[in-house]
Amino acid sequence: MEQPVCQQFTIAGHTYGLMSFHEEGEGLVNGDTMVERALKRDANLGEEDGALILEHQDEIPQKFRGEFYLVFAAWHHPSRPQRVACLRWNGFRWCQDWYWLGSSWGGYDRLVRKVSMK
Repeated sequence: MEQPVCQQFTIAGHTYGLMSFHEEGEGLVNGDTMVERALKRDANLGEEDGALILEHQDEIPQKFRGEFYLVFAAWHHPSRPQRVACLRWNGFRWCQDWYWLGSSWGGYDRLVRKVSMK
């Protein structure tokens, strides 16, 4: 069963939603599980959306700062495809980092899903 989008926000006229990829009561999951669930939940965004959100980061709601890592499961590092892009708040601004799919993924990570566009 698909989980509902937990939070929505609008960036440059595009509405996005954040959703967990964890099942109820589940702890850490591996990267393969995260990617599989991103595909099933239509929350498998890539570089185009990630770069747009990063470029317009002042439009990301302040309540997300330090609360969630924004995961772009289809945005892979050009020379290290086992790493995917995440946006995280560093205390001053949102930064893009690469996270290894082989690591464990926690409850503070949120998939980004496009809800609508202008």
